[in-house]
Amino acid sequence: MSIVLANRTGGVAGGCLGRAVRVALHLPALEGQPSQLRGEGLQSGWGTWRFVFTSLSWVRDITRISCARSCDEDDLRRRRVGGACCLTDHFGRYRQLEKIAAGGMAEVFRARMAGPWGFSKQVVIKRILPNMAEDMEFRELFLEEARIATLLNHGNIAHVLDFGEHEGALYLAMEYVDGPSLRNLVEHPLPVSLPVAARIIASACEALAYVHELCCTETGGHLRIVHRDISPDNIMVAGSGTVKVVDFGIAKAANHLRRTQSGKLRGKPSYMPPERLRGAPADVQTDVFALGMVLYELLTGRKPFNAQNPHFAAVAILREPFLPVRQLRPEVPEDLQRIVHRALAKETQERYPDCRFFQSDLESWLSTLGKTVGLRQIKQHLAEFQQPLTPPASLEATTPSAPARFWQRTLNQRGAHARGAD
Repeated sequence: MSIVLANRTGGVAGGCLGRAVRVALHLPALEGQPSQLRGEGLQSGWGTWRFVFTSLSWVRDITRISCARSCDEDDLRRRRVGGACCLTDHFGRYRQLEKIAAGGMAEVFRARMAGPWGFSKQVVIKRILPNMAEDMEFRELFLEEARIATLLNHGNIAHVLDFGEHEGALYLAMEYVDGPSLRNLVEHPLPVSLPVAARIIASACEALAYVHELCCTETGGHLRIVHRDISPDNIMVAGSGTVKVVDFGIAKAANHLRRTQSGKLRGKPSYMPPERLRGAPADVQTDVFALGMVLYELLTGRKPFNAQNPHFAAVAILREPFLPVRQLRPEVPEDLQRIVHRALAKETQERYPDCRFFQSDLESWLSTLGKTVGLRQIKQHLAEFQQPLTPPASLEATTPSAPARFWQRTLNQRGAHARGAD
């Protein structure tokens, strides 16, 4: 039997589960002492304490939480020197663990949300930078988009858990997705299998169709929400295989500010359809085109045009024909190539009118395979990407070929990242 000392306020001794006092008692020693078993009390220098008897499984769960907190503290101490965050970096009820990214308008942290009785949950905090927080117009836009983001409730959308302001900085607390983004899969040397790529994009289509069709609960009218920033960076795959579309609120709020004084739109030209580049407002077909571009990259590992900067990317989308998918990956069936090309049609009349039609064609193609392609298959495929990379024996040569140099460069980069993490 195990015992945890707890005070009258319900907290654990010392105020931290990591410092909980667990006393192991031998049952024979308690024979004839029912008052102790009833937990009538114990006088100590800390005041009046009561014995709380728990099962071994309950103590095991507490120990697991305690270990998680201890690991978080060790994680933070390792990062203190680098300046990413430190143990004192509390953000309201959130404790920052690691800075994930930073941009021109916001910074992103992995954080832990703390609650009573040792409850904790990992979240992602997006905090508006101070220079943007002082812009009243942006604050109003961000507030509006945060309200919209809280309306989204779909299994393929990363949920917004909280919105608030701390020391003058607006922030969003969102679901933490424990998996890679599609950018990681696109840049990986191993190709994504055709069925898994189709299933991932079909799931993203489902999420975006839900958003496009969302209606106001009060008026019943369409909210006309468009993501406007779909790219491999904004679609993630959780460890369970679930596809998650992220960055709804901030992406849309940011687009209001992506116009320079000359009126030109800023953003990611590589994923914008021609009409958007010409200045037309974003609509559901904007997301269709961007999602088609993501599918193209998943299948081929590259974009359908050669462009080294945003200007050339915009010119290529407006004027140049795209490279056929099968030219870069011959094993892609004609039917799947046709779906990709229709999503990337330059003329809106030839493109899928919305994500429902796009999803329907993908589902129809998947049904022809005669096998199930779901969460389990995506999860298994992700496991293959996590295996250590080793160059094939055929690449071993006295003079390294281009593929051999590529493999060696990849291994060197991974080794450098591993040494840096230590």
